[in-house]
Amino acid sequence: MIQDLDYRDNVGGLFKVDIEKIHLLESPKDFYLNIRSILSEAKNRIIISSLYIGNGALEQEIINLIDQTLTNNRKYIINNDKVNNLHVNIIVDFNRMQRNKEDMLILFENMLRKFPNNFKVYLFQLPIFNKYNHELNRMAYKKNNIYNKIGDNIIKYFSSIEKLKLLKEVLGVYHMKFYIADNNILLTGANLSEEYLTKRQDRYILLRDVPEICDYLSKISDIVQEYSYTLKPNNKLQFPKKEDIYIMREDMLKLNKDVNWLKDLIYSFEKQHDEDFIKKYKDKVIFGILLQAGYMNINSEKNLVKYLINSCIKDIGLYICTPYCNMSTYWTNLMKFNSNPLVIVTSGSKSSTFSQLKEPIYLNILDYIKTLVIPLYSSINSEFIKDIIYNSNHKQRQVEFGEYERDEWTFHAKGIYFYKYRKELISNSIRNEDDETDDFTKYYGRRIFANYLGSSNYNHRGESRDLECSFLLLTNGNKEIQENLNREWYENIYKYLKRGNPLGHTFKLGKYMITSNFNI
Repeated sequence: MIQDLDYRDNVGGLFKVDIEKIHLLESPKDFYLNIRSILSEAKNRIIISSLYIGNGALEQEIINLIDQTLTNNRKYIINNDKVNNLHVNIIVDFNRMQRNKEDMLILFENMLRKFPNNFKVYLFQLPIFNKYNHELNRMAYKKNNIYNKIGDNIIKYFSSIEKLKLLKEVLGVYHMKFYIADNNILLTGANLSEEYLTKRQDRYILLRDVPEICDYLSKISDIVQEYSYTLKPNNKLQFPKKEDIYIMREDMLKLNKDVNWLKDLIYSFEKQHDEDFIKKYKDKVIFGILLQAGYMNINSEKNLVKYLINSCIKDIGLYICTPYCNMSTYWTNLMKFNSNPLVIVTSGSKSSTFSQLKEPIYLNILDYIKTLVIPLYSSINSEFIKDIIYNSNHKQRQVEFGEYERDEWTFHAKGIYFYKYRKELISNSIRNEDDETDDFTKYYGRRIFANYLGSSNYNHRGESRDLECSFLLLTNGNKEIQENLNREWYENIYKYLKRGNPLGHTFKLGKYMITSNFNI
């Protein structure tokens, strides 16, 4: 029930957006072209928020475009001083960008020197690392401490092993993905890296002329910047202005759009099939922004999605997409104890990033460990499906599992589609090769009325240790938006699921026959 929700640990806001301002993009190419478009038009602000920025040719083109946009915005006043109203802030994860530290400097060095007041790069490191670093240093350098030399040597040794910095990413990362140019914003789960701009399927929504949303996310960015390292020329780092995790939490909580924003968002979800409500907002969609940062007790995503899934009435189904189907216990329980039809889609063995690695004989030890990820995920997925079906309170419920397989492409789409179905169309939601009637027209019987997307992978790290930003879109009965969401699901995801028996291998579990993509 709504009254059971604790509103004190949520950060976000509710916004109403005119329908004509919303554009669903389909492909990495669309993502690339629209990023270029909005960046080239910017006059006042550019904010790039991503896990990391790659070092390929396309990323360099985007940085060069920002350079050109900054140059074009320079204005001269009477005394020949140069004035520039355009400010560019890039926020990425500190540890993720350490993988190719030299490339990062090459990417940004010229602009850091050329536009010292207008171009800033911020590297956010979760407060957990600052805490541990401070404790190690305190132990190592405290006078008369018997661990003085030992602690000093430990710190120096581990700091010297660049490859081990990769392991820090397991503990948590900055994971918010959005791209702002003036009052335009592109929301996605994609990073600004060449594979995401070419052949890595993600999800993308472009909102044009939405100053309220852009201002809100800009305020979030301002807080993150205060707790981030600032990159300077010659690869120097300026320490964060603030580091206290509790103060950061209080800073974030002050951003709540209003005290009832979450309650209003849930109420709007419940009214998606109410004719009077739909008539009132027929020319607008409702847009929710939610932060998730379990390490500082901000749980907007957990609280909202739990309520949405548990409140679904009997004729509502769910499509859930995640590139890594290692859901946390919290998310698994949400799936188990819900009775609605459910389709879960994840990466196939060939469409996972880890499938792009070389043969193990050519790898160093850390890369060899990565090659074990695919069979590990196979095992996790099998246990997950068994758990969902065997331990569910609703044994007759339809649960299906599909893998995205597309030649030379990888899969990174994330989100939850809430759809209302006609009972006669509920079966066979994943294609069967012999079913000639199972085509796109069938999906118009499944009206997607709400959509959840963003950076979260619905796993333990995203729930507890990452800084995530996600978005809820409520269509308010608008058929154009609903059909676009149907088309996105069908054209970008569904049509690339495995043919034939969609779940591959069958095994017996008690009196139930369970199907899975993986050998058990």
